[in-house]
Amino acid sequence: IKNKLEICNVEKKFKKNEVLKKLNCTLESGVYAILAPNGVGKTTLMRCIADIYSYHGEIKFNGKNIKKQKVKIGYLPQRFVSGTYCLSDDGIFLQS
Repeated sequence: IKNKLEICNVEKKFKKNEVLKKLNCTLESGVYAILAPNGVGKTTLMRCIADIYSYHGEIKFNGKNIKKQKVKIGYLPQRFVSGTYCLSDDGIFLQS
């Protein structure tokens, strides 16, 4: 099954700081990496795709707007903190 993720004119601002500016790309089934300097919007893009952040523009999965689909796209950041444990680059740590 071939899946397609389309990012169409996506824009995201934090107050006056425009982080994503009319971003357009199409990704088909496969493995991708986003490599760029700190502060250019990699995490912001991932959070928009996962529908964590609001944004202007459209993100489609297999031709359908992700905001209108019942299926959610998951996002697991490199550093993740939850109530009873913490995942980091070095492993899993239990919090007391």
